[in-house]
Amino acid sequence: MCFSSAVTIISDSFHKHFSVVFGIACSGGSVGVVTLPVVSGFLIDHYGWRGALLLISAIQVNILVCAKFMKPTPCGQTSANLVDSGGKGYGSLENQLSRETDSVKDETEVDSESKDSLSWHQSRSSCGVNAQYEDNNLAKDMKWMEKLVQFLDRTGVSLIWTNRVFASFLLLPIPTSVGDAVSLLFLVARAESVGIPGLQAEVLLSLVGVANIVGCCASGPLVNANVAELAFIYCLFEAVVSISAMGVAVLESYAFFVAYAALYGFSSGVYIPLGGITVRRIVGQERFPGGFGIALVLVASGNMLAGSVSGHLYDTTKSYSSCFYVLGAAAGLCAVLSLGLHLLWTRLIPDDRWPSIVRLPLQR
Repeated sequence: MCFSSAVTIISDSFHKHFSVVFGIACSGGSVGVVTLPVVSGFLIDHYGWRGALLLISAIQVNILVCAKFMKPTPCGQTSANLVDSGGKGYGSLENQLSRETDSVKDETEVDSESKDSLSWHQSRSSCGVNAQYEDNNLAKDMKWMEKLVQFLDRTGVSLIWTNRVFASFLLLPIPTSVGDAVSLLFLVARAESVGIPGLQAEVLLSLVGVANIVGCCASGPLVNANVAELAFIYCLFEAVVSISAMGVAVLESYAFFVAYAALYGFSSGVYIPLGGITVRRIVGQERFPGGFGIALVLVASGNMLAGSVSGHLYDTTKSYSSCFYVLGAAAGLCAVLSLGLHLLWTRLIPDDRWPSIVRLPLQR
């Protein structure tokens, strides 16, 4: 929740350099991957588990300080005006009914012989009350419908059936999330299973984090340079991850493990921010919070699914190679899907919502 809120504020505050700032924001997770194990080990050695947890929770309180400085932009008028006007309207209906009743009482006092007229007025008033009651029920139903539509719009769910480009893009987050679920969980275990010492195997995760920081910081300038389509960049780095993951599943050289850690860290540092940038260009700035939230839900679902499937494969085969075969297949699927979606929305069914580079004609 903190990450998505911070990304929303960044999207509202930065327009021209959003790609660069978003990449820097994504690098914060990599900084945690590198520093948190060292800091946690130091705190546990000196203060025990309870003291370490208390100090780490105190570090997390700094989020409140960051939230104070990261003030969101004004959102404009809310629905309070609609509520006020609705309240006044309801009051006016009551006043109208009271005036009709008073007029009937005045008629009885002025002329005692107008009983037929009084009954006619009473029946007319009762019919009016019934009609107004039905109108109020209809208005309440309309308000509930409006609230439901507003909820679907704000959460981004309505984008699934109103934006076909965004709906097709949702095929990518789940296979993309397999990378972190497999590499961060099983890379060290895979290295130790082929005879690499524990300390050298643990260094691989730090290398992944450092390379990921570099990749996140490089993703923004790479996108702003407009040297290639976003889909081509995404496809390239997913293909690199696919090939290197297959290599980890087959080879047992520590040098190749180091190369994989660097390649995966840098590649994921590029294509993970690229997913958020693509969502923003597809749905626009106003709908970005909802669209990005839907994408994060799918990423979390992919993480849980990939971790469970990989663990089951290891329990079945007693080998971590099968986990990296799954990673290689998922990354290859992402590469094919990104390329296919680009061809679909730029060649077969052209749609301006799919992000593409606008190339100006050469002047003679």
